[in-house]
Amino acid sequence: AAASAAAGAHSHQITTENSSEDVSNGAATAVAAANDSSGAAAADAPAGKHVDGSSSSSGMSIDQIAAACGCTTPTARSHLYKVLRVLAQYEMLNEQPGTKTFSPNAATYELVQGDNPSLGHMAAHLINKPKWDAWKVLPEAVQQGKTAFVVAHGLDVYQFGELPEQAAFHDEFCKAMSYFTRHSLTGGHTSLKVRHNMISCCTIHLLSAYDSTRAASSAQHP
Repeated sequence: AAASAAAGAHSHQITTENSSEDVSNGAATAVAAANDSSGAAAADAPAGKHVDGSSSSSGMSIDQIAAACGCTTPTARSHLYKVLRVLAQYEMLNEQPGTKTFSPNAATYELVQGDNPSLGHMAAHLINKPKWDAWKVLPEAVQQGKTAFVVAHGLDVYQFGELPEQAAFHDEFCKAMSYFTRHSLTGGHTSLKVRHNMISCCTIHLLSAYDSTRAASSAQHP
């Protein structure tokens, strides 16, 4: 949900739809974008710095971020503030205590979807609408012995990306794969993959649950 919206670090125009995912996307992008007007790729910016090396300590207030994300009502701003505090707790951005002000760090810049491939493209591609639509038909896919993406769209992910009307999907896919390749070959930069390896965490939890279930089953049925 913290994935950056499809707006470059050089752009200050944030467009969102009415969903919690888009609010998080817009929030992360707004903080990074408004603190960087250089037009350079922000994914390589160090923590606490703009890509031009200047300080980002001033940050943005909750009201500024809310305006950029289209959260115009007091209720929307309140919920956005909770989202931002969670992001700050997980070190996706920095919060200045007692000021309701947030500023970008290295993880924030990793999520910005600029001209260069970034973790933002990878995260966004994994949770974009075509992918979510595929998850919705997983039971049918299992019953039919097909991939969920094919059941949802009638094409595999590569064929789908070649459709003229899916140019944005194709571009996001290419940038996501380019980022993954670069990160894998070079070790990458400070990233959410390093900071929060959710795949490993989920695997550990699943294995623990499996072991517990197996132990309980063995106790009942020696």
